[in-house]
Amino acid sequence: FVEFIVYNANADMFVLVRLCVETTSSGTVSGHASPPSDPPPSIHLTADYHRLTHQVIPTAQVMPARLLTAYRVLAGDGVKGKEYGFMWCEFALYILALGYLVGEVMEWWTVSNLYRKGEHPHGYFYGWNIVDLVNLGLFAAVAVQRMIMIFQISKMVEAGSFTKPEFNVDVQNAVEFGNSVDTMNSINAVICFIKLFKYLDSHPSLGQFTRTISQAQNDLGSFMLVIIIVLTGFGIAFMLAFGHDKSSYMTFSMSFLTLFEGMLGNLDSEMLHNPSILGCVRGQDRT
Repeated sequence: FVEFIVYNANADMFVLVRLCVETTSSGTVSGHASPPSDPPPSIHLTADYHRLTHQVIPTAQVMPARLLTAYRVLAGDGVKGKEYGFMWCEFALYILALGYLVGEVMEWWTVSNLYRKGEHPHGYFYGWNIVDLVNLGLFAAVAVQRMIMIFQISKMVEAGSFTKPEFNVDVQNAVEFGNSVDTMNSINAVICFIKLFKYLDSHPSLGQFTRTISQAQNDLGSFMLVIIIVLTGFGIAFMLAFGHDKSSYMTFSMSFLTLFEGMLGNLDSEMLHNPSILGCVRGQDRT
């Protein structure tokens, strides 16, 4: 297990690199690398030598984060002019999203009162209102986390955490926190584009897709349930059958995602040559 943090001054970016070598519960994992034909003189052809030459499962994680940019903009610490523009546009977006969120809360209060009186066919949590609430709620959550992150970075700068030569856990936590904020933004970006269908629904031609989906939502839900059940069964089976020597099936989540990629066309052809019966079943199932 190796973990270190590097800083690129030109890009003003911290990068957390995490390298890990894992083994499954059955011990070391036989990989694609074959042992050298001539072992070193100091190592004899023993069980330990073969165990060392077997390749275990390596994993690598690289997490970049621009931790100091927002702090330097607010402190006026010699950043480029475009960084000021990006920062203030971000704050303006958060204020706009907060205003829309207040409007959604007021709409929820009004619709809920009408629904309790029997003057509204359904409550607030229906259709596009749920999408709007999730979208604006994520904006609010990201705004709060950004404020917390800027406050923590300012405290770390004052404490001199970024100038310490040894590995600093505070910087590690800040990078992981920044990546969690980016993950929420990525999810919210998809939701924002999904909301385009809401505004296209009134168009006679462009709204045909959303109207078709709304009419078939019950049947699509049943079909999705069947797909999830089948993928879950195959995910568990392939994890148990191939997880000891295939990193793609090492855990249930990785096995599930690998099988889903196979459904989309990213088929691992090596599995078709596996002597296990599950390899043949997978190939036939995909066809």
